[in-house]
Amino acid sequence: FHAWAAAVVMDGPAIAALVVETKSGRQAIRARRFIDCSGDADVAHFAGVPFELGDGHGSALFPTTMFRVGHVDAPRALAAVGEFSAINKLMDDCESRTPGRYRFPRKGA
Repeated sequence: FHAWAAAVVMDGPAIAALVVETKSGRQAIRARRFIDCSGDADVAHFAGVPFELGDGHGSALFPTTMFRVGHVDAPRALAAVGEFSAINKLMDDCESRTPGRYRFPRKGA
């Protein structure tokens, strides 16, 4: 585990092996089928599959990694770190500088 795709070995139009980097070094994984779960289409790119980057106008999706932490005393946490509004200010500033270019549907998340 803790592996990331580094390359593919092709057999004609099919992927014969996926080359991964791990803490133990480089390894090749052979399988009949591969599912690209890299999050960035790395395996598809290595295999030469055509792709488009972003929306075709130079914009790409902003990071959306989300997680939940359980058993947190919310009032105590907010008192310690303050309001989480810095990201909202950055989004507002961006929208002011480039009206209509970006849409931030998850403000306040």
